[in-house]
Amino acid sequence: MFHHQNSRNSNYVQAHNAYLKKGSAGASTFSKVARQHGEIMKDLSKTAAQRQFWERQNELSMAARQCGRGGPHAGKLIGAQQGVLLGVAPSGRSGPGKSSSESEEAAVDLHGLHANEVADVLEMFFPGLIQERFLGLGE
Repeated sequence: MFHHQNSRNSNYVQAHNAYLKKGSAGASTFSKVARQHGEIMKDLSKTAAQRQFWERQNELSMAARQCGRGGPHAGKLIGAQQGVLLGVAPSGRSGPGKSSSESEEAAVDLHGLHANEVADVLEMFFPGLIQERFLGLGE
């Protein structure tokens, strides 16, 4: 990643210097190379964010299965596979007269993600919950 960052920055400086010397063809070439390094950096960052997200979701899923209170579906991926079913909420949190499907809790771990990455996850998570008819702790 740092190699691409340094190359991008260096090429932008060279493009600037070439432009000042009235070398628009050279400036264009350096600028193009700098943009290519910028695109590679974006791809690497996106891949790293996705890997981090899935590692955290897997940890959350395993913890939900191991805690013992969640029931047989605890740890299942839900919400377009962006979140984790934690299981049935404790009786004090679910309210009287709720069915087990209305007492389920779900979570999505967004720690470490940038705002645009969070938005991407949530744009899939919430419609996924609706499509899956997840009732959760709703009234």
